[in-house]
Amino acid sequence: MTNEHMTTDLCMTELCNCQRLSMGPNFIYFGAQKYGYRPIPTTIVSSELAQLREVLVTMGNDVSLLDKWYRTDYNAVPPISILQPIDTHLIHFLNKRVPKLQARDAGIWWGTLPKMQLMLRKASHTLYVNGKMNHEEMHNYHMAVTEREVINGCLSVLNVKDHVIIYTRIINNINLQNIKRASAFIDIQDRKVDQEAIKLLAHYRDELLPKKMKDNNGIYKRYNVEWIGREGLAPETHEEYLNDFINHFYKNVLKLVNRAMRKEDTSAQGKIVTEILQHLHACNNSVKVFYGRTQELEQLREYITGKSTKPFVLYGAGGSGKTAMLSMAACKSVQKWLQPAKPLLIVRYLGTTPDSSSLAPLLTSTCQQLSYTFMLPL
Repeated sequence: MTNEHMTTDLCMTELCNCQRLSMGPNFIYFGAQKYGYRPIPTTIVSSELAQLREVLVTMGNDVSLLDKWYRTDYNAVPPISILQPIDTHLIHFLNKRVPKLQARDAGIWWGTLPKMQLMLRKASHTLYVNGKMNHEEMHNYHMAVTEREVINGCLSVLNVKDHVIIYTRIINNINLQNIKRASAFIDIQDRKVDQEAIKLLAHYRDELLPKKMKDNNGIYKRYNVEWIGREGLAPETHEEYLNDFINHFYKNVLKLVNRAMRKEDTSAQGKIVTEILQHLHACNNSVKVFYGRTQELEQLREYITGKSTKPFVLYGAGGSGKTAMLSMAACKSVQKWLQPAKPLLIVRYLGTTPDSSSLAPLLTSTCQQLSYTFMLPL
């Protein structure tokens, strides 16, 4: 994941899945005083990278690192520059068999990354000041993964009341004499508090999030606690705060789940429709990136439009595209092949829902769909 720079994409994909699948809460934010990891973009529009590079050269900076680590993909429209996997240039980055070489290459990378971060932030800020880049474009080079999650999980969401819970916790009087311990709670740069990170965090944590949640009657809770002793925060010294947080979290997660369940159609017909829709959504998702297979689809068309009453068996190695091809036939082709007839389509992906995970519920739900479609008694 680190080698391919996939951290941000994986986080966003998982968040999207939660928003799509979760009935109740799908985003709960625990915010404290660390802005967090700020990766450099994995892809940059090549024309924008050229602007950034030009600014850096004008300022007298060596841009060889950017030239080395970003490679242009001219097949994309417009062309984009892609951050190369770490082991492209540091071949032992993943080599666990030779720990010394792995540690050496890891050290080189974690020394290289801050240099590229600094260059891209400095160049983007200069372009912004000169009116050649808007604030959102500039902020893309300064943003932490957590802030991106907050934007997608809360700030850009319409219905936060039913799906989002926000917690923030501020520790007062953090002991900065113990830098190692303090760095667990606050961003430290060169043994000093990172003022830029504090400012970026405060903007969304203390301004945008409270306003968003209060304007939409969302669940928002803020805690202020004191730094106590050498460790600063511990169950023994902060028992009251921890108990309050646990109780508040439990009650409000339960409230959102119960609220979602009350909205769910629990009637017999509602359950049938829900089962049908779940499989149709899975079918639609399977064909989003389907290409080719024209010969196999033609064989399937001949079978469906022919007179054979024998089952059509499609088999192949795992990952060869069996599900996608059948989904393509079911969702996109069958109705066209059988025009002007209007066939009843029954789609089931075994094991993807409780009612398709064993034989009896599967046959029951299939019969229920037939009854529902032809308005027969259940």
